[in-house]
Amino acid sequence: MTHRFVGTIVAIALACASPHTTDAQISTSDVIIGLERGAFDRWIQGDGSTYQALLAPDVTVFDPRLDAPLRGREAVVAFLERIRPKTPIPGYDMLDPLVQQAGDSAVLTFTFVSFDEVRKPTSRWNFTEVYRRSGDSWQIVHSHASFVGGQAPGLR
Repeated sequence: MTHRFVGTIVAIALACASPHTTDAQISTSDVIIGLERGAFDRWIQGDGSTYQALLAPDVTVFDPRLDAPLRGREAVVAFLERIRPKTPIPGYDMLDPLVQQAGDSAVLTFTFVSFDEVRKPTSRWNFTEVYRRSGDSWQIVHSHASFVGGQAPGLR
């Protein structure tokens, strides 16, 4: 938990040091990364409800385990229920999160690494999440997951 907090502080410090970063971008970045981390904190415990709550009604998902994109919140929730962890995952890291904002849209990219009790990586994924602001909240309108190196977890 401490490494995530320190990572967030470092990210804020780096963003503040950039001459092209505005306070609005820092705030948006903090909010979106916080939403995603909060969802993964629950996901690794087998609870998909926090992530599902972030999904817009018109969300689309591309995932290497699917033959075709999923369209709509109902289809995505059904898929997530099938793949959510049935036993807790000991931990994860969100590596190199980057939020790029354009108006009421923001794109979050990062690498997700899950690990076992001795911090040995068990899976590595690249994610792109597209968020849309709706009033005072952000919702995921598109999610794209891919295997790091193009290989399924356990094959690397």
